[in-house]
Amino acid sequence: MAKGVQTLGEKLNKEAKKKMREELKEAKKELRKKMKKRMRKETKRMGKKYKCTCPSVHRFWPGCPVHGHRA
Repeated sequence: MAKGVQTLGEKLNKEAKKKMREELKEAKKELRKKMKKRMRKETKRMGKKYKCTCPSVHRFWPGCPVHGHRA
């Protein structure tokens, strides 16, 4: 067989590897998207931890994370 000529098996293998690489890339993309979403949710939750939840400006609520007894 001449040098540089691929057998059918090698060609199929190459195609399969290419396909797998593409699928892996897609999976990583999806995972990254999910992680971003999760991080956004966590930062939102963290913001809520320190945000004032008093019913009015003049009356402090005991459960408030800013003015309450847990602050």
